[in-house]
Amino acid sequence: MLRKLLALLLLPAEHIQPAFAAVSLAGVSDAAAVDQQYLSYVSVTWLESTVWSADNLSVYGQHVRTNNDVEEETDMA
Repeated sequence: MLRKLLALLLLPAEHIQPAFAAVSLAGVSDAAAVDQQYLSYVSVTWLESTVWSADNLSVYGQHVRTNNDVEEETDMA
């Protein structure tokens, strides 16, 4: 289930909420209490946030999807 939740960010913004609902429903039957707490956290903190929207979360179509390029520049090792 965790991999599916992480993969949501790779979807176009308009598909994130419906896909989250599908993942949540699929996980309800066999999910442990901690899974339900995590689903609730993701929903409240990330998907229903007033700070950012699904457009801000989605990395669909972006050439650089991480901050690794920035970290490479600042690595002093």
